[in-house]
Amino acid sequence: MRSVLTPIVMVCSLVGGLQAQVPDALRRSLELRRSYQTAEMRYRLKLVGPWGDSFRNFESRIAGASYMVIDRGDDDGVITYSAHTGLPNLGMRGACAPVLELVDRSSGSAWYFQEGSGSATSQTPAEATALDIRTIGFEPFPLISDPSAMIENWKQFFPSPGHWRVKESGHFTQVVAERDFDVKQAPKHRQRWVWTIDPSRDDVVVSIVIEVALPDQAPRTWGKGETTYKLIDGHWIPSAFTGWREGKKDEVLRAEYELLEASVDKEHHPRTLTVDMLKIPEGTLVGSPLDGRRGVQVWNGQSAVSREEWLETKRPPANQSDDTTLAGHQKADHYRYPAWWYDSAGLNGLKGVPTDPNEWEAYVRRWCIRHEANEKQRTAARGILDDCRKEARAYWEKHRPELEKLESRQNKLDPASKELVAVRAQQDKLLQPVSAIFDRLKARLEPLLLDKQATVRSQPTSAAVSSTKP
Repeated sequence: MRSVLTPIVMVCSLVGGLQAQVPDALRRSLELRRSYQTAEMRYRLKLVGPWGDSFRNFESRIAGASYMVIDRGDDDGVITYSAHTGLPNLGMRGACAPVLELVDRSSGSAWYFQEGSGSATSQTPAEATALDIRTIGFEPFPLISDPSAMIENWKQFFPSPGHWRVKESGHFTQVVAERDFDVKQAPKHRQRWVWTIDPSRDDVVVSIVIEVALPDQAPRTWGKGETTYKLIDGHWIPSAFTGWREGKKDEVLRAEYELLEASVDKEHHPRTLTVDMLKIPEGTLVGSPLDGRRGVQVWNGQSAVSREEWLETKRPPANQSDDTTLAGHQKADHYRYPAWWYDSAGLNGLKGVPTDPNEWEAYVRRWCIRHEANEKQRTAARGILDDCRKEARAYWEKHRPELEKLESRQNKLDPASKELVAVRAQQDKLLQPVSAIFDRLKARLEPLLLDKQATVRSQPTSAAVSSTKP
């Protein structure tokens, strides 16, 4: 059942020429996601499926119907992982390079660019290349879409007015879409979609449930999503989302979203989003998914031009072939390693980690990444972490009143005062036992390494990349 129902949703959503009226409550909920003119957001998105667990830190800019998304990778700044080993692809060009995607509705184009890659992709018309965060919560599992396309998909998937109804459930409104399917792609069955809407908060969708039922069988849940909200700058913004739906065969796809920061309709927000915001370097190849290699052009700093025009117009002394320019990009060490890799203090980019047990997990994780630890070593490292962190947290709890008092005094003192120096010295002395436990943690990790791991791979000579945040 699971293997055949998944594609039917996408197939039916593409059937054209049919009309339906999406109920006002659901339409309003989606339209309110577009009621603000500009926005900037930071959020985390975790996806779980047959590919394994994958989470990313994103930044999103919105201006009207256009939006730009920056993928910063996971907490360690890593973008790509090996499908065979599950280990990060460190040392490879672009392993830690932010990915920037732009859907520019004003020009009708969409762009994809990974910093340091030497190439970009452009396509017209502007089909969505990244998740528009304004659509989170309307489906059990986030899909690449935008608000306008989502409404059209609903209308085509449930084309008859008789497929839709609205009912009250306590102080909530429920929009129900239901119909039978009898097509070649799947056995005959019925699908029922239920959006639960809260009218007291500008008709936000708090849950979506999809049920399927074969003839003479009770309905079963095929997918479900729940969303919570925060009131930010006068708008109800999704702050958290959890959802799942069935995939092919026995797969289950899961998603978790967490909003980290958001601002709406601020004066400093850009009113338009253009390709120059991607900061594509001159000499970068620009291709189209539709044109293949024949349509490849070169970015001249303002637009994509032919190779011939690029060679004629670029400024001396850089009068080289674009192939030579790209060879320079290929050799660059930028983005092969995360910024914390270059930390000369030996703290893996975690300032203050010796006295903060809450950061020790990140330190151990990065230690495992740096030394390419195998599963057995990672398990042993986790045991050492748990042991040391338990001891350090017990000390912290015992001395918490003193530490909080010292922290409070520091916050009230003038940064240039001598008293502040004395208070910090007291705090350092009180935290010395925690730092000593951290030193023991590091010492206990080293014997886990094999001889070939004891000498860390040669470090690249290039400086850390500022845009890859530790």
